[in-house]
Amino acid sequence: MSSGASAALAAATAAGVGYRSTVGRRSLWLGSLAAGFLGWHYRDTAHRLERAIRSAEDAAALSVSLQSAAPIFGRWAVEGDFAGMIARELERSQRLVVECGSGVTSLVIANQLRQNGSGRLISLEHDAGYAARCTALLQRAGLGDFARVVVAPLRRQQVGEKTVDWYDRNVVEEAVEGEIDVLVVDGPPQISPWARWPALEVLYPRLAQEAVVLMDDGRTQQTTAHAWVERFPDLDLYWIDTLKGTWLLTRRDASGLSGRLLRIARMINPRPAGFGRWPVHR
Repeated sequence: MSSGASAALAAATAAGVGYRSTVGRRSLWLGSLAAGFLGWHYRDTAHRLERAIRSAEDAAALSVSLQSAAPIFGRWAVEGDFAGMIARELERSQRLVVECGSGVTSLVIANQLRQNGSGRLISLEHDAGYAARCTALLQRAGLGDFARVVVAPLRRQQVGEKTVDWYDRNVVEEAVEGEIDVLVVDGPPQISPWARWPALEVLYPRLAQEAVVLMDDGRTQQTTAHAWVERFPDLDLYWIDTLKGTWLLTRRDASGLSGRLLRIARMINPRPAGFGRWPVHR
């Protein structure tokens, strides 16, 4: 074979090996990408299922407690996991609970207060008809002594530096007397990005030292949650991975840990029994 032919054969062989090598690398890269995506999809699906199971368990437990007055959880109503979180927070025998938005949560809160033997609920509702129905449900369940639904129509008003549609502030300030131990924010309807932001702006001065704030629909309320901690730097913000997502704000960590010890504890056990609290760094 002539030197020219040998060189041509060597070049063709090298090109073939290079082509196969390129194809192999590309296949390996695509395979790794597909495997990574499938792994992420599996973990995400398993995590969603875990959330749904926890929520169903909470709904079942609350339904047993409420017996014939048990509501239907989910869909337009509050999910079982958020209602369960509220009930657990109220096990510490609270004195005053205020909620923005009445409904299923009103029954859950009033029932827990009845079991505690103390405390009262002030529920703010913008719709008079819905407020009347909620009051009737509370009365039929024998919970009327522990809860009061206050009709506070939405008003276009100045709150802080923003002009927003929120509950009539005059009605709210007249209805809410004393220090608030638990503030539940599940209303008014999300008609604007800042619809629920005024809750803390208006009621922060009335929060007890160890008050807890719980906001539902957390996956759509990130802007509000972060605005709150910017405005009130003494509050710590936590993400609770419920079905709709929950933001929790408190002045102290319930575990008694802080700083580096708290971070280490969460690294060791990032998903404790129930729902993990995920700190949100400023």
